[in-house]
Amino acid sequence: MEASSSNHMDPQSNKGDRRPPRFEESPSSSHHQSQLSEESILKMSDAFYKFYEPTPAHTADMDIIFFHGLESEGADVHDAHISTWRSGGAQGEVWPQSWIPEDFPQARIIAVSYDCCVRKTDTGGLKDLHLIGENLAQEIRWARKEHGYGRPVILVGHGFGGIVMKMLCVYSKNRKGKAVGGSDMAMFLESIRGFFFYSTPHLGIEGIEAPTDYEGPLLSWIRALNSQTSRLHEEFCELWRERTYRWFIFGLGATELESAPRRQRLRVSEASSRFGDRYMMVASDHFSACRPSDKSSVKYQHLKMLIEDVKRQAESERKQSLRVSDVTVGVDVLVTEVLGKHLRDHKFVGFSGMGGVGKTTLAKLIFNHVCAKFEFTCFVEEIKLIPGRREEVKRRVWGKMRLHGVPVSSVTGLSGDGWHQLAGKSLFLVFDDVENTEHIDLLKEIAHDNGVRESRFVLTSRNAQRLQDFGDDGYILRLDCLDKRDTMKLFTAYAFGGQEPPESSIGKEIVKKVVDGCGGLPLSLEVLGKYLRGQDSALWVEIPAALRKCDEIADLEEKVWAKLELSYNGLPGSEVKNIFLDIVSFFTFPRDIDFRFSQDDAIMAWSSTYSSALNRLKLLQDRSLVRVHHSKNGDGEDRTTFSVHEHVRGMGRRITRRIGRTSDFTRPRSSTSSSSGGHNIYSYDDRMVSQEREELGKIVSTRIKITSEPTPVSAESCHFCTMLEVLPKLTSIQYLSLQLGRKCCKRCRKQAVTLPSPLVLLEISGSTGNLVLSVDAACTSLVKLVLHGCEKLSELKHWLAQLQQLRILDIDGWSGTGDWLVSLAKLTSLERLALRGRGSRTPFELPSAFGQLTKLQYLSLDSCEVSFIPTSFRNLTSLRFLRLEIGDKQVIPNVIGDLQQLRVLEIKSWTVDGFMEAIGHLTGLESLAVHCGGIFELPESLGKLTRLKKLEIGCPIDVVPGSLKELGRLEKLQLAPIRSLADTFRNSSSLKCLEPMEAGALHSTTSVTLELPRSELGIMELQASDLIGLRLESLEIKVEGPQIVPDCFGGLQRLESFSLDCLAVENNLVESFQNLIALESLKLGGKGITELPADFGCFTTLRFLTLERTAVQALPETSGKFSQLNNAAFIHNPDLRSLPDSFGQLAQLRSLYVWDSEHFSTLPDTVGSLTNLERLYLNECPIQTLPASFSNLTRLVDLDLRCEDGAVAAAVRNLINLVSLEVMVIGRQPVGDIFGQLSKLESLTLECHDMGNLVESFQNLCLLRYLDLSCETIEELPREIGCLTSLMELEITCPSLQSLPFTLSNLLKLEELEIVESNLRSLPDSFGQLSQLRTLRISSKDLFRVPDTFGDLSSLWMLELDCPIQLLPPSFANLISLTRLKLSCQDGHTAGVLSSLIYLESLEIKVRTGANVVHNAVRKLGNLESFRLAFDTDHQRSETVRAKHRCIPRCLLPG
Repeated sequence: MEASSSNHMDPQSNKGDRRPPRFEESPSSSHHQSQLSEESILKMSDAFYKFYEPTPAHTADMDIIFFHGLESEGADVHDAHISTWRSGGAQGEVWPQSWIPEDFPQARIIAVSYDCCVRKTDTGGLKDLHLIGENLAQEIRWARKEHGYGRPVILVGHGFGGIVMKMLCVYSKNRKGKAVGGSDMAMFLESIRGFFFYSTPHLGIEGIEAPTDYEGPLLSWIRALNSQTSRLHEEFCELWRERTYRWFIFGLGATELESAPRRQRLRVSEASSRFGDRYMMVASDHFSACRPSDKSSVKYQHLKMLIEDVKRQAESERKQSLRVSDVTVGVDVLVTEVLGKHLRDHKFVGFSGMGGVGKTTLAKLIFNHVCAKFEFTCFVEEIKLIPGRREEVKRRVWGKMRLHGVPVSSVTGLSGDGWHQLAGKSLFLVFDDVENTEHIDLLKEIAHDNGVRESRFVLTSRNAQRLQDFGDDGYILRLDCLDKRDTMKLFTAYAFGGQEPPESSIGKEIVKKVVDGCGGLPLSLEVLGKYLRGQDSALWVEIPAALRKCDEIADLEEKVWAKLELSYNGLPGSEVKNIFLDIVSFFTFPRDIDFRFSQDDAIMAWSSTYSSALNRLKLLQDRSLVRVHHSKNGDGEDRTTFSVHEHVRGMGRRITRRIGRTSDFTRPRSSTSSSSGGHNIYSYDDRMVSQEREELGKIVSTRIKITSEPTPVSAESCHFCTMLEVLPKLTSIQYLSLQLGRKCCKRCRKQAVTLPSPLVLLEISGSTGNLVLSVDAACTSLVKLVLHGCEKLSELKHWLAQLQQLRILDIDGWSGTGDWLVSLAKLTSLERLALRGRGSRTPFELPSAFGQLTKLQYLSLDSCEVSFIPTSFRNLTSLRFLRLEIGDKQVIPNVIGDLQQLRVLEIKSWTVDGFMEAIGHLTGLESLAVHCGGIFELPESLGKLTRLKKLEIGCPIDVVPGSLKELGRLEKLQLAPIRSLADTFRNSSSLKCLEPMEAGALHSTTSVTLELPRSELGIMELQASDLIGLRLESLEIKVEGPQIVPDCFGGLQRLESFSLDCLAVENNLVESFQNLIALESLKLGGKGITELPADFGCFTTLRFLTLERTAVQALPETSGKFSQLNNAAFIHNPDLRSLPDSFGQLAQLRSLYVWDSEHFSTLPDTVGSLTNLERLYLNECPIQTLPASFSNLTRLVDLDLRCEDGAVAAAVRNLINLVSLEVMVIGRQPVGDIFGQLSKLESLTLECHDMGNLVESFQNLCLLRYLDLSCETIEELPREIGCLTSLMELEITCPSLQSLPFTLSNLLKLEELEIVESNLRSLPDSFGQLSQLRTLRISSKDLFRVPDTFGDLSSLWMLELDCPIQLLPPSFANLISLTRLKLSCQDGHTAGVLSSLIYLESLEIKVRTGANVVHNAVRKLGNLESFRLAFDTDHQRSETVRAKHRCIPRCLLPG
């Protein structure tokens, strides 16, 4: 809290003075006249005064507008916009003018002046609040329009000024859509990002002394303020709650000082002034609440935090904003409709319509508008282009996710698969161009796991039927072609820049015919409009006839392609046409955009073929035929790839096929994964073999994919042999991608691959372990080579040495020695080298000649253990990125310090000798990551790295050097573990390493992770005063030792996330947290925390609370004050017994986790008041009773419950919105029917002793997709399980289970089935009808055979039979999709059918006899990567091994 002095008039000095009191008094203007430069305040209009503007004016990045409070008449009444904002210090300066520009030099500062006099005179007190709001709205229209629309706006108001701000917003909202000024006011509302209220009476005013002899409309309004303000406040809150606006709202309240003169008192109660995301009270009177004494005052610091939040949000918007055409006709209305209605009322919103109608554009505009309001955001463009099964697609989607605009790959702890960290976090996710139901199912799964009601999901699809599966939670908006008015408007915007077509040269009638010919499709209007822009009238006259000819085509897609081809035909010259065809036929493939060649690759390839490639590429972009996609690669580097609209791609591919420029030699025999277990079998186009050499010689680019044949083949039918025959005939080929399977016949296994010599870009991936490239084919023009899966590079070293023009070499998956690296020394043009190892790593030395690669800019040796670095390494003076993995106990030479151009350095090793001093010479370094053993102290020279933005030290550091204070640009700091903090935080000079207020400070450091092991802890020396003013937003501290953590963290007022794990703390540590006014996430762990203070509920901004492994027995009653709490988790707190009754006051609570608390047996009666609760997990908590109010939790969608008897479990039957239910009944009583009306249930886990009549209600669960059933007494699975027709995963753990019902075959969607710990004796004959089954695990000691229909499981790719199988049916050989098999059988002869399973990659088999038969079968499995043979007894094992030692290779020996 802060006490501020107040400058009030002496009551005795006013004797005889008949003037009415001034309700918001300012200091005497004459006293501070010298402090104010009147010339520096520019009057912009009658209502607006400019305190400060950056130079030049257009560089301003935000507007901060100040609204003063009420005044009386007098000398200062017209200067209220100045006098209100004088500081409370000795200087009395106008602090918004003096202080804010120092901290935010690019902000424009404006003050508002309005009629604020409470006395009616000839010049004042004439207007009421509504007129003030209307007049200011008109002034703002002019000020914003003339001086910078679009900037973020922050409104700051004191007292009545805050109410004026709200009135202005409500008025602007009501003006939206009006003919006059409606659009301007709408843009003003869109620009507002923050509000700061100084002692504003949101709900009414108490204790006003007003004169009785004068009246004015404003004063009359004040007397009715208690009722009027509440209504205005409700209207404003409605605006705030709308998803249309992205507002931060901070509030500051003031306590009344009794020493103030009574007639000047104006009391605003805490209840009336409390409002916003963050709020705090200060010990000050109402008049001084907006007058900080200096810049360290919380009155100013609180406002500064708001400005920083707005700047961060604006930066996040800029980072996330997707590129959209500047011309968006007819879309603005749809954006308003979606934001104001559909996204507000529905969780899922879909856009459907034909290709090119504007679905993606609308989705991007929506995303740009709301992305900054959500914690996690992701826009997946053309999701149908991401290959793979659901888990792979999900992994790739996660890679595109952003946290507050930052890619998750750049966020500590989120770089892996972090989907679990989305639970309880707001998420905005867009799937663009959805093509199948798998994408819909994935989106629903993500939404369910996220579990936040405010999260939103948007989809686009050509097929509206794909979007019908969301029920009441979804809304589908169908987009049609534009009407005639919008069609003309959009076309003229592209063709004439929005102007009317010229009458003289191009008549309106011709323009109308062209527009009509486009058919209202925005894509056609854009492409043709940009093509015709600036063209002469002769071309315009020809286009309508050409469009009419296109309309004669019956096929809709062909018709659109033909119209787009008009623009292609108009491209000037063959070179630009060839560049376009290269892009659509090669550089926009594969379908997965993350694995395409980049724009830099293309320009590098074109530089040797075409002139002025960049200019020609710009022309294609100007014509909207080609777009670019900007992203970051795994190393954080900018990466640009090409993208084209699907219709443009279709048009271009049709042209390339027509002229024979490209040929795609991949055609799927079976395009459905269900029929081949997800493994599409590819063969060549039938015309490939028959094509004449002349036709093959025209091909410039192609992609060839080969997979292993299903059976052994002859050379005549071997696709690999055919490829070897065709490749030399591709005499014009420049871009080639080979995806190879294993060689199929004896001839191709011995034959080398001869590559065409004109190649410029070459990618070879797949099973290339036995690949041999012919040295006769010298690809002297090759500039980029990608080899993925090449294990033995020694066989390629002579071929590599010939690639004199090679600039990029990317090798993944190699193993063995590094003797081939010598050949790289001849590649003197090499600029980028990336090597990634595979499997066991053999240490290798970099050759001395490596230093000849003087043009090398990027070097990554990942998963490659370097044992020696030559001194010639210092010659790599162009190197900007270096990643090394050093072998154990190796020396990193100091020559690294000579690489002055280095910007990114990453070094990993177990133990190395010292090299850190050399790093201090790399003054241009921006990112440094060191994960090595043997480093215990950071050198002082690290302070010289003044450009460093990211510092990550994963070594057991003893001391953090004080020189870190010089790292003024550091944004991310991770030190784990660290043994001492004392030298870093002991005094103010060391604090500059994290202090933003001083020169030379770390201005951007916002996140620190510290791990403190059991050694001596400098943290004990920290004082609260040491941390005041730090701008840390995230702090994580882990203390393993028994030392006491002091109460020193209360000064971190900007801290938003705090995690503390310790064994001992000072008694008042948690109490000191009450000053953390910005805290949103708090995690406390460790036995050192035994109780929480009584005022624990002071965190009014807290959204996430976690207590883990503490000794806390109960939460204080004040916990009910967490008004913003969304997620509460209490994990492994064995002493926790209950939650307080006040917990029912947490109206915003969405998720509650209580896990592994052995004494937690009941919930409070008030739990039924948590009407917004969506997730409740009571895992490993023996619940004995549930309160009657439990049935009120109707919003629950996810429930995990462990209870003593089935009667308690029955309390869930009325929770009709449950989607996921997990129930464990400890007692032996029958469960009974607990499902009731749970028709929305999709996931069910049930563990009990006796199910009773529970299964009879299975027929109600028509949406159930996952079922995990554990029951001790059940012997036969009931027939009712066949009613679960939506089931996709079924897990059964029933020790007494003996048989399965025939109705199991009704589960046609079942993909995974697991039956373990059972006495299952047979499978029903109908088992083979489970055609979608992909994974099957059965464990039973009594199952000796499987039915003859077992071979019908054509989609099965993983099978585990832990059963004493005596006989496998002949149909077992039909399971050719199997890739993983685990089998137990009595006799090895039973396993003889294995030889037909040619796609097996992993095989584990357990036999009693017949190992030789197994061995012979295994020899025919060419794709096998992992094999294990086991025996039932050691005696039989040793006999078999001795008998067959000569015929079983060492790699196949058991064990």
